[in-house]
Amino acid sequence: MTEINSHLRFEDVPRELEAISFALDSCGWMDCSLAASDGFTLTVRASYVSDVLADFLDAAWTLATESSRAATFVLHGEPDATIVGCLATENDVLLVITSSEDRRAYRFTSTSGRLARLISDGVAAVDRGAYLDTWPTHPFPEERLSNLGELLGA
Repeated sequence: MTEINSHLRFEDVPRELEAISFALDSCGWMDCSLAASDGFTLTVRASYVSDVLADFLDAAWTLATESSRAATFVLHGEPDATIVGCLATENDVLLVITSSEDRRAYRFTSTSGRLARLISDGVAAVDRGAYLDTWPTHPFPEERLSNLGELLGA
């Protein structure tokens, strides 16, 4: 067993992903919530160091276009971090959310098309004005959202 595996615990079995939402908090903070069909919700807090919306959109684009079978990015929480890993299998996508704070790994499943739709819907629901007021480091990823919407036929 490697050092990282000896300290990392998976929480239950993979859950079917039902929704992804993004909530702006105080200046420079955002809560990312992943809701499962069984009622479980995982909320990850990210700081302005991360380009949260663009990172999620880029992962959705990568998996939906099959330009890669995997996508990974980091949500910085100061001082902790959460790694979001997406791995496409033949029929679906496994999302592994790993927190350095509590050393747990949470697993969700979806299809690449459904994951792209959930991310697109979650980002589209973010209030643009509030985003500009509280998230000044990264511009709203309007072009990425539009491109993903076109890909999905929205």
